Amino acid sequence: MLGLFANVGLTNIIALSLPVLMFIYPLAIILIVLTIVDYFINLNRIVFAVTIYTTLLAAIFDGLNASPKMIISNEFCQQLLHFAKHYIPLFNIGMGWVLPALISFSFVFSYQVFFKNQEQH
Repeated sequence: MLGLFANVGLTNIIALSLPVLMFIYPLAIILIVLTIVDYFINLNRIVFAVTIYTTLLAAIFDGLNASPKMIISNEFCQQLLHFAKHYIPLFNIGMGWVLPALISFSFVFSYQVFFKNQEQH
């Protein structure tokens, strides 16, 4: 097994793992931030779900952008990346997931707070 990794080479291993990491790290960061916020403010499960799913969708674009040229050269991938580069802020620096995560969290958290207050009155 070690011989397989040695023959593939470190450069190829990094090239193949980078898209996966670019997909996973936004989800990990958002999950950590939501857990910290949940410690101070009791968040509803829907806040977690909507924020994570929105981040997941945005992270797909970041993972695709970090993919090898063999995958990016596909016409469908080119159209997706063109859309992301023009319509998702911070996408060009690998942070295209930040604004969708903040917006979805803000909306769903506001919704939670509003309806919590409605139930109390």
